[in-house]
Amino acid sequence: MTPEPFGARLRHAMDTRGPLCVGIDPHASLLTSWGLNDDVAGLERFTRTVVEALADRVAVLKPQSAFFERFGSR
Repeated sequence: MTPEPFGARLRHAMDTRGPLCVGIDPHASLLTSWGLNDDVAGLERFTRTVVEALADRVAVLKPQSAFFERFGSR
């Protein structure tokens, strides 16, 4: 079965969850304000928490890649 094109999946998500796009921008002071370390473990915990809380509520989650790239690849 061929997957639905991106545009169709986006339209469906927006129709069911609304047009909101949430940016995930885990800068150092935000991680610290959550009581997390400014390291890969803190980044992972923050990101998982945000995704789990919002994945079924918003149409789009958009990570700001620079905040993730600063830790390098794993």
